[in-house]
Amino acid sequence: MLERAKKENRRRLPKKTVLVLCLLTLSGVIRLTPPLAHASASGNIITNPSFEQGLDPQGIPVGWDLTGCEGVANANVTLDQTHWVDGIQSAKIITGPVTPTYCLPDSGPRSVGFVQFRQFLTPNYPNLRFSNLTDSPSGFSFWFNLQPYGAGIGGFEVRIFGTESTDELDYVFDPDPSLGTYTNYTDPSPGVRALIFQGYQPGQWYHFSRNLLADWTTLNLNTNNNFTILQFQGFASQIGTQLKSTVFWLDDVRVYAGSQPPPTGTHWTIFNFTDTKGNIVDSKVRWKILDSTGQTVTYIQGQNSLSTAPYWVQVYYQDYSATTLITSEQIHLDTRVTIPLTMIPNNSVIGNYVVLNNPVANLTVYHPNSSAPQFIVRGTIGTEYAMILGVATQPALIQGNGIDLRSGIDWTYDPTVSFTRIQFSTLSETENVTLFFNVPQRQPLITFNDITGTALKSQITFQILDSRGGIVPYSPGRSLL
Repeated sequence: MLERAKKENRRRLPKKTVLVLCLLTLSGVIRLTPPLAHASASGNIITNPSFEQGLDPQGIPVGWDLTGCEGVANANVTLDQTHWVDGIQSAKIITGPVTPTYCLPDSGPRSVGFVQFRQFLTPNYPNLRFSNLTDSPSGFSFWFNLQPYGAGIGGFEVRIFGTESTDELDYVFDPDPSLGTYTNYTDPSPGVRALIFQGYQPGQWYHFSRNLLADWTTLNLNTNNNFTILQFQGFASQIGTQLKSTVFWLDDVRVYAGSQPPPTGTHWTIFNFTDTKGNIVDSKVRWKILDSTGQTVTYIQGQNSLSTAPYWVQVYYQDYSATTLITSEQIHLDTRVTIPLTMIPNNSVIGNYVVLNNPVANLTVYHPNSSAPQFIVRGTIGTEYAMILGVATQPALIQGNGIDLRSGIDWTYDPTVSFTRIQFSTLSETENVTLFFNVPQRQPLITFNDITGTALKSQITFQILDSRGGIVPYSPGRSLL
């Protein structure tokens, strides 16, 4: 159980209990959907479980409530269409830095705070008891994704309330030591129970599923008490100058009630691919579907066989190879999707396409001679690019803006598919990528001496001219086209 973070709150228990009851009444009027007359608990009892119903007038997802009064006054929630599992978006909660604020009248510094993102169940289900919950391993479940804010993740917790601190079950995920000491807490006397779960990595979606009724019963909590609040918490700690805080995404939150087992929903997806001109290029690419753990999922487009989960499509140019990987992006379910690729038509290259992993403003191909094509890329400064080209043979050398790129590191060649992959970062707006299929001649280091052997420096100026009389910028070691 968390000792340091909860110590302050427990000594104010009578006052805090009154405050929670006031918030229940207020939230039932302002935040939540109108109470259901004679509502019976059956199926998923969570309002707006996948956050697809937009925001209420206070800017909070409909049916939910958020407060950062316990030491994180800058906490906020948004709907994020770049992260999702079910539908088109998820809820993103930023805990933020620790602030000297309290839910009850108080003042002074504090080292730990936590955001409370919650749903009050009583307004819609005033008679919902824990005994009404579905007895199933998937009776309570949700998807979540954690990211650090500051020097690391503070911690993440789910609190199941009958009555706070006297009838409560906490599921705790990877708490940072700066919060205090967490242990599995299963004391038989009435109070808080805590179960600790470890090993969750930042930036990955995880599905958490428990038999909440069984946990509540096994831990000797009273199943005849009402289930009042489901609350998700992100923690923040400030030890000296080091801040550790939590950003978390939630989606597809489910709590089932009733005797029927939770449904096992399935989904489908259909997608195609276009080049930069809008032409369908499905015949020129290959693809794989991956789940949240990076494992390949066998799937036929349009087949209603995908469980509720996040999925990514990996797209390859012509063949499956690390060299030909174009992109990997998350896909929406139960919809048809067109995925634009940075495949630039160009008839002067093998395969008639120059392929990149990120969009560019413009690409021009020059052929100064037959053995050294140049690709002038105008992209976004600071962007990491990978260019995929079909080639007849392995290049002898590849340069970016006149600098040798390292074979096996900056560029690779796969003879089984006859493609080369060139990686570069645009330090300026334009990148000049040159492929040499013959070992190039390089400009020599030119020095001048007088008849005594003394070096002549500023006294001598010179120019290098090409066969047409054009001036070639002098740079010792630079390749000559």
